[in-house]
Amino acid sequence: MRPSPSPTPSPSRLRRHAATLVLVVACLGTVATSPPRSPPATATIGSTLRLTQDTPRSTRGFVIRVSARDSSEDVRGEVNGLLTARWMPAGPTTSPAPTLRARLARVDDTQETGRTFTLDTPGASQEWYAGSAYFDTCTLKKGCELEVELDFEAQGELGEGTVEVDWKVNAEAYTFTDDAPKGFTVEIQER
Repeated sequence: MRPSPSPTPSPSRLRRHAATLVLVVACLGTVATSPPRSPPATATIGSTLRLTQDTPRSTRGFVIRVSARDSSEDVRGEVNGLLTARWMPAGPTTSPAPTLRARLARVDDTQETGRTFTLDTPGASQEWYAGSAYFDTCTLKKGCELEVELDFEAQGELGEGTVEVDWKVNAEAYTFTDDAPKGFTVEIQER
């Protein structure tokens, strides 16, 4: 009987191990070279509005400003729209459930059409995401400002009922440094 040859790894197994090693090294290199990011500065604003058959639409405009004292750091950030909506019919109803279209976008964004949600259970609160807008990289010394609109529209037969919407706009910004500059703040003003 001949002794069996010692097992040697097949070429495909060697390639697989080599590929795994290359991916691990590439991932480590990416993590090691990621730019620093400061703790974020944040701000939130919100309220409640009511949409009816006579006033089915509402638009709110906001200006988001990021500032710091004597800093020329670059800033990035984002703004998110969140909402909780309830369909409150005036009484028993047999009409189809209304829908709510919500849109948060930069004022110069004509492509974002928004999201449409069905309010299928009368009186039940439903939470949704209305969209996002992003700060392009800007320099604090030159001023960082972003204008957005939060737009709502109740669609369908509301009769004497209402659609109540609790909305919230959250803004967050950060710099490409380990620590935030002195006086680093985000402010949201309604227009």
